[in-house]
Amino acid sequence: MKPDIYRQLQRHLDRMPVPFPETESGVEISLLKQLFDQEEAYIALQLSAIPESINRIHSRFKDGPWAKKYRAQRSLYPCFSIKAPSSAFTLSK
Repeated sequence: MKPDIYRQLQRHLDRMPVPFPETESGVEISLLKQLFDQEEAYIALQLSAIPESINRIHSRFKDGPWAKKYRAQRSLYPCFSIKAPSSAFTLSK
């Protein structure tokens, strides 16, 4: 069984230069739930402690659930668009 998003995030953070270890009480999961909603936890899982180019980060996001959700809602916010992979967020007029 796949661990929940917060356990995945805790393990991901534990592999970082400053670890975030698992505890018997599970207090670390409570803390992560206070700091991140599920979408933010998913996004944090895709990031690394090592600096990366926007193109490399984009390649991990372009087919994930966050991107699919954005594409589904894009028509609700026509003034906001993401031109990927090489340009930043832009506002269209």
